[in-house]
Amino acid sequence: IGSISVLITLAFGLVFFRLPFSLDLPLLFASAVLGTASLAAIGVILGAITLRLARLYEDIGSVVAGGLFIFSGAIFPLDVLPAWLQPVGFAFPVAYWLEVTRRALLGVNAPRFPTFTGFSDWGLIGVLAVMTVILWVVSSVFYRWALYKAKDLGLLDYESNF
Repeated sequence: IGSISVLITLAFGLVFFRLPFSLDLPLLFASAVLGTASLAAIGVILGAITLRLARLYEDIGSVVAGGLFIFSGAIFPLDVLPAWLQPVGFAFPVAYWLEVTRRALLGVNAPRFPTFTGFSDWGLIGVLAVMTVILWVVSSVFYRWALYKAKDLGLLDYESNF
């Protein structure tokens, strides 16, 4: 369903705004795989956090999604954030993923935000790959620890695991 909305948005932009579309499939594929893997690792971390929450765990996804909107460059470039908040945006792999995806879809016509002008397309993929690997290591360690603590504190029933 998400893919359908993306295709509709792209078609709308191409037809009504005459966006200069220039597809780089290898770059788009690499960014999609790494970006999805990094979001999955963030999801594992959120799952680990919910193991320790007694209530309000339903809202944690919305809170993180809102934060990612602000700190990923999805709505506006990271350069417009106050200087002390800009490093938060650089800590999220979504910012790099979105920039690579823009470049993969628009080619040389993609607006180069000042934030990422020093990065080549494949340099951004390299940063995204490193961040994804780090996130997966952190998420697997954190999930195991949270699961152990939840069982240890009796937050999970040993019989049903719920």
